[in-house]
Amino acid sequence: MEIVTLPKQKLAPNFIGSWIINSPSVCDELITYFEENKNKQKKGLTAIEENKDIKNCIDISILPKEIKLPGNEVFEKYFHNLFSCYEEYVVQWPFLTQFAQDRNW
Repeated sequence: MEIVTLPKQKLAPNFIGSWIINSPSVCDELITYFEENKNKQKKGLTAIEENKDIKNCIDISILPKEIKLPGNEVFEKYFHNLFSCYEEYVVQWPFLTQFAQDRNW
C-alpha cells in the first residue's frame, strides 16, 4: 500500500485520503470475479429502485457471510488491503479511533 499525496486543500482539517494498492493483482482478481459471475450481476439500484440518471451500472452484492465461501477468496484479500489503508488513516488522524469507540457502534 502506498499513500497518494493529494494537492493541498483549502479546507482544514482535510480528512480525504487516497492509497495505491501495491498488489494490483487483487484488482485484477476482482475484475475477473465480476466477469466470471454473470449470474450474480444485477442492475445497480439507488436505495430500492433503478434510476439510471443517478446510477447506471451493474453490481454484484456479496453478503458478509459469503466472503469466506469457496470462490470468494479475493474479497478477503481486498478487505485486508482496505484494512491496511484504514490503519494508516488512523495514524494520520488518531482521534478517529476514540470517536468510534465513544459512539458505541
